[in-house]
Amino acid sequence: MPKTGMIAGVILVIAIIAVAAAYVVTQPQSTTTPTTAKQWKIALLLPDVITDLTWNGPAYQAVSRLVAEGIADKFSYTEQVAVPDAVRIASGYAAEGYDLIIQHGSQFVDTTREAAQKYPNSYFVTTAMLAPDFPANASVVWVYLEEAYYLLGILAGRMTKTNVVGTLCPLEVPGIVEWSKGFKAGVLSVNPNAKVLYAVTGSFMDATLGKEAAMAQIEAGADFLAPMTDGPVLGAIMAAQETGKAYVFGCEGDTHSINPNIIVTSAIWDSYAHYKTIMLDIKAGQFKSMYAADLKSGGATLTPFYALKDQIPQSVLDEMEQAKQDIISGKINVKELVQSITL
Repeated sequence: MPKTGMIAGVILVIAIIAVAAAYVVTQPQSTTTPTTAKQWKIALLLPDVITDLTWNGPAYQAVSRLVAEGIADKFSYTEQVAVPDAVRIASGYAAEGYDLIIQHGSQFVDTTREAAQKYPNSYFVTTAMLAPDFPANASVVWVYLEEAYYLLGILAGRMTKTNVVGTLCPLEVPGIVEWSKGFKAGVLSVNPNAKVLYAVTGSFMDATLGKEAAMAQIEAGADFLAPMTDGPVLGAIMAAQETGKAYVFGCEGDTHSINPNIIVTSAIWDSYAHYKTIMLDIKAGQFKSMYAADLKSGGATLTPFYALKDQIPQSVLDEMEQAKQDIISGKINVKELVQSITL
């Protein structure tokens, strides 16, 4: 082959290699970018400490359980939140990208609305009896414990030996007052001649004030006490232990372990079930403006009777169960009954 032909051939090969290399270099490289899964975050604002037994503690345990079960990925909380500070604290969580911010208490209705209006990309929840004018990213849990207290009223009305029973409120807050009315309605439904004493202790947490009010009711003859929230419950237990003259119904948390021989059962609302439902609804894009915690939903219920069950006649248990089914079916409307009850 002539040298010129060989040179031309070499040049051609070199050119082909250069073009191929340029093609490889200039083509976009296919890479896989790792995607980060959405981290679902919940914040909880509590009016008091997580060590209480009836309101703050159960809520803290409920949301902690959501993280443990993988329903949420991160949980933060702030204790002893005063109403004037609630918007600032809730807004801080929203600014950090928290998905669900719970202001756990009916005193936070206005602050829930305000924070939700400021941060439309987060969801806000509070507890209340009324359906406030909330934006679409805010909701309320209606806690209908008056239905559970109606059942306890039946038990107290049937089993009282003195024909006197009592109920203690911390403050006359809408919602909690209805619980006391539900208890009285239940008592009078089976024992219209019974006397139902009513007292306001002046504090959600002060057990000393609760004890003073409970002692006064016991001295007036009450042998069954239905206190509401932590301070009144603990105070009533102390008074019952000291006198040995009364039984106590717990409230909002299962308190039987404090004294199983005094605490018959507790009326509770299942904050875990409701906060779980709300979180799942947020994930599914089905967030609602209201969630009802009542006997029908299972959100309001009674704990077991534990050690004292054998002391309750089967006829009373049957009557309570029938009333429960009648409430669930709508035959008994406790929510309406309490409107006509005076304390």
